[in-house]
Amino acid sequence: MNEPMLAQFKETEAGQVFCCLHLPQQPRADIAVLVCPPLFGEMIQFHRAFYILSGKLADQGIASLRFDWPGTGDSEGDLKDYSLSDWHKCVEEMALFLMEQTGAKKICFVGSRFGASIAANEALNIAAVDSLVLWEPVIDGRGYLEELEDQHNEFLSPFLGNKASVENGQKDILGFSIPERLWTEISNFSFEDVELDCNLKVLIISQTGNSQMYKESLSDEIPSLWLREGDHLHGWLLPEEGIYDVLIPVNELNTIVEWVLGRYK
Repeated sequence: MNEPMLAQFKETEAGQVFCCLHLPQQPRADIAVLVCPPLFGEMIQFHRAFYILSGKLADQGIASLRFDWPGTGDSEGDLKDYSLSDWHKCVEEMALFLMEQTGAKKICFVGSRFGASIAANEALNIAAVDSLVLWEPVIDGRGYLEELEDQHNEFLSPFLGNKASVENGQKDILGFSIPERLWTEISNFSFEDVELDCNLKVLIISQTGNSQMYKESLSDEIPSLWLREGDHLHGWLLPEEGIYDVLIPVNELNTIVEWVLGRYK
């Protein structure tokens, strides 16, 4: 994994977005990968895994771009200043930037959790996107937020003994202050409302036992659907095992690389 990585700030409609371009010395012209991270604490969990994924893709000659959502990570701004529409637009701008930098004709979105849901929602608006990798995508926004609240309460109750606090219209979840407007937008999200091109090839990676849920929710919309199950490693999306003390799910990363390569032989 010795291919160069260029870290930079890209000017977008939402301000300066921090991104990392992994560019092989001889990148393939047929495909590049845009990595769409999850939100909030899950973004921290996935960060190292996606860095390694980009290195693995570069070893196969596939360029990739990772970024932080506007208002998160090292990108400009605060969460209170942004909405889901800003993040949808960011996906489009990052995809175009990746194509400009690499000359790739096609784009594969690789997203996780709510980042996967945003990527899927935006895929129809970008003609170059013809495949998606959705890693534990969020199907129901309200259920997702309830899950985050449960994680917050379970993780902090031994120390603070309180539930997720609300202050100045913002709800604190594991150190992230989520504004009421954004909370409502995420809560109203349903994957059933996402329009997908029937020609898209889609891989869904899920924990063992969850694939049936995704199959029932998505198979009617996505004829070319692949499902891969695996057991979570220690701490992976399981705060009771140590929310940030996680192992890298190498098997899942290898599955993504092999699937992308298989789609573009």
